[in-house]
Amino acid sequence: MTRILDTHEFIGQADWSPDGQLLVYARGDGGIWAASTKDDPKPFKIFNHGTHPSWVQDRAVLAESSGEILLAGTDGGEKKVLVRKSDIFSPSVKDNPTGHPPKGIFVFTCHFLFDKESQSKNAYPFRHMLGLGSLDASRPRLVRQQWYGGTMVWFPDGERFAHFEYDSTGGAQIHVVAASGEEEAVMGGHFPAVSPSGAEIAARPKGGGGLLILKRRGATWNTDEIETVVLRLPEASGRLSPNPPWWIDARTVVVEEGRKLFKVDIRSDRASLLMEIPELVERGEATLWPSPDRSRLAAVVRSEGGQSLILLETLGS
Repeated sequence: MTRILDTHEFIGQADWSPDGQLLVYARGDGGIWAASTKDDPKPFKIFNHGTHPSWVQDRAVLAESSGEILLAGTDGGEKKVLVRKSDIFSPSVKDNPTGHPPKGIFVFTCHFLFDKESQSKNAYPFRHMLGLGSLDASRPRLVRQQWYGGTMVWFPDGERFAHFEYDSTGGAQIHVVAASGEEEAVMGGHFPAVSPSGAEIAARPKGGGGLLILKRRGATWNTDEIETVVLRLPEASGRLSPNPPWWIDARTVVVEEGRKLFKVDIRSDRASLLMEIPELVERGEATLWPSPDRSRLAAVVRSEGGQSLILLETLGS
């Protein structure tokens, strides 16, 4: 185990660099920090003020700062504003950037946008929407996707992303959206993780204690052609963890349930204990993040009088 930081402040919103050599995270001092994942972490600050860091290149990080999306290198160079409050709708707060490093693109949220159609239907005139941005010279653009508070995750090829939300009428939903902005499919589930092939999504059912595998039947995602498989875990804690499952390979998914990690073979419907983990800090967002090669985990765990950010080996998962 490697200990990066002990603190009484908030630690969270972590993201591994594509090569697995750095970890970025938000701290209670309001800044965005990075640390080496080698023997000596040596944390250093990237943003003095920011939230929701996300890698968009090997050594470049996105973050929200003062309602805008900024880009910063890990070398301490000048920050660049990629999405301003005045972009798309003015003014509106932009945050939650989620990058796809191979393509240098990202999805983000736009808050409190006036929507005349929404106002005519239910008298609520403002919506939170999703936007798409890029590191090239193209302007950010709006995706006609409402956002009710959830996470976004890219498919490996960068041609589409999934976002999870709590819809006020439909409950927990996962939307698959093309990079062009067109919605391709909607399905039930919490905290999605996309398979290496992009043909399946692992998610959590309501109440935890199991695993959902959502499979497309055809060559593309379509709401009417999705197969849902429910797999049960050997134990159930009675609490739905906000930590998404993660894929080891095309048939194996790891799930966190009650301070234990279970390895699930989705083809044979067999689950086995991978390892026990320290007590995680409980909050409504992830506190556990696997490395790109799945050999290590970053975790925010309870420690005496506070919390710690640590790295764990995953026992040869």
